[in-house]
Formats: sequence, C-alpha cells, structure tokens
Amino acid sequence: MSATTKDVIEGWIRALNTSDLDGVLSRLTEDVTWHVPGDFLGLSGVHRGHSEVVALLGLLATVFEPGTLRVEPHRMITGEGAAALECTTTARVLDGREYRNRYAFLFDIPDGRISAIHEYLDTDYARRVLFPDSATVPE
Repeated sequence: MSATTKDVIEGWIRALNTSDLDGVLSRLTEDVTWHVPGDFLGLSGVHRGHSEVVALLGLLATVFEPGTLRVEPHRMITGEGAAALECTTTARVLDGREYRNRYAFLFDIPDGRISAIHEYLDTDYARRVLFPDSATVPE
C-alpha cells in the first residue's frame, strides 16, 4: 500500500523531530527544491537536491542545541499530490534562549515523495532570536 499525502507529511515531521536525517531524505525526491524566505546567507534561497538539503539542515546545528528542534503541527490540509501545514517550530538556541516561531509549509508531493517545499515564517523574529548581533548567518 502506498503512503498517503498525509502519511508523507507526518513522516517528515516525525523525522525532523527525532533528528532522523535519513528519514527526512527518504521522503524527498532526489531533485527536491526547498524554498526558504528572507536574506539569511546559507539559509535563505532555493536549496536543490539532497546535498543542499543536508547542508541547510546542518546549518541549524550552528544555532540550535542538538535534539531540541520540534515541529508542532496545528493544521494540515492535504489533497492529491499537495499539502499545506501550519505549525509552530520550537528549539533551544545555543545560548539557551527558546526559539518559537509560527511556520507554514506548502508541499508538492507527486508519487508519494516531496518534490518541493515552500517555507514561510516570521523572518524578523528569526533574525532577532537566532542572529541578534549579525545581519547574516555565520558561515
């Protein structure tokens, strides 16, 4: 039995919440695109393919304590080959402060794997909490 669109998104959330990189990648097509808004060097822009997604998720380790990232879903709308997710993402910043931001994700999911992710968040809040002394993400 093939996974439903809802199953794919729930599995993606579970993999993120347990720091299971292989689990995240297994739900993405090889040529996935992940669109992140804002002007954070390294984080913002379009990330293409598994290697760039690995690099994107690796950057989170430079700002969050390992194992603290959690995606808390509030609402999910699924359809044939697409989904929308409204959630709160929480984590502990390396300096001990709490990060808590609202997100929306739009997913393209042809054939049971995510081919595109469009991420939306309060980028001003993210900048103030994650990079208070810098205009860009450290490289």
